[in-house]
Amino acid sequence: MQCDICGKEVENLTEVDVEGTILSLCDDCKRFGKPIKKPKRIIRKSRRFGKEEEEEPLEMIRSDFSSVLKSARQKKGLKQEEVAKRLNEKESLIHSLETGHHEPSLNLARKLEHFYGVKLIETVDKEGKQKKSKAKSKTSGLTVGDIIQVKKK
Repeated sequence: MQCDICGKEVENLTEVDVEGTILSLCDDCKRFGKPIKKPKRIIRKSRRFGKEEEEEPLEMIRSDFSSVLKSARQKKGLKQEEVAKRLNEKESLIHSLETGHHEPSLNLARKLEHFYGVKLIETVDKEGKQKKSKAKSKTSGLTVGDIIQVKKK
């Protein structure tokens, strides 16, 4: 695999956030950004052989990603053209994501999550069921933030 900055052929690359863009970088170039934390691997003992097996957590794009992206863009008061310029992507890609004609890659979804401050990636188990978050919500029902709209000057 090639480093996205220097182009060096390396076996192990690290995903790094460089000024809001996710890049796969070699050990020499990863100092230019902040490494992205990956979910921890789950180790279970196999029932059949008594050996430890390593399971990768599955990450999937949520099914309603298109409506989430469109509403997040509208809340920020941006046009698709402006979003495309800020994310260094094509306007046609932003349009096809919002209309549901194209599903984003995990890297693009992470970039969009960071830009909009929304959740697009879900961690699921082998059966495709969404894993429950260990963090419990402190509030239930409506909050003041759900009701009030803040006007900017």
